Amino acid sequence: MSRRTRQVGDQIRAEISRLLLRELHDPRIGFVTITAVEMSPDLRNARVFVSTLQAGKPREETLEALRSASGFLRREIGRNLSLRSTPTIDFRFDKSIETGSRIESLLREAGLGGASEDLAAGERERPLEADAPHGEDRPARDAGEAVETDDAPAPGDRSTPDE
Repeated sequence: MSRRTRQVGDQIRAEISRLLLRELHDPRIGFVTITAVEMSPDLRNARVFVSTLQAGKPREETLEALRSASGFLRREIGRNLSLRSTPTIDFRFDKSIETGSRIESLLREAGLGGASEDLAAGERERPLEADAPHGEDRPARDAGEAVETDDAPAPGDRSTPDE
């Protein structure tokens, strides 16, 4: 896949997500996530992969609603994106999430555990900080963690470092 097809696919994914959130008001469309967009090399066809938490008949109704709205979505994409030709849109379910969930449950049944069990047990490893002093290995700081250094005053300290 070329850089251009990826860029156009990303723009179309963002635009469809925006349209589903703000413009399209079909009650058959439940909670839907656009997981990927694959563009044909000539940029005339877009295969849009979606996932949903629903199963069975509601899932099929969601896919049917998306397919019936594809004309509206195509027209809006043509208006909002500057493309030579507006691609046709083909909606498909993304089965990778289901497959990953199934693999994880099989691993749990086999006693091999899974990533979610490790996180639930609090066994998360923090990455080591590359610039640890004196070669010490220490966990990386969280984004909101305060850091004090010798040359900076502590929070609330109004004295200057020269004093």
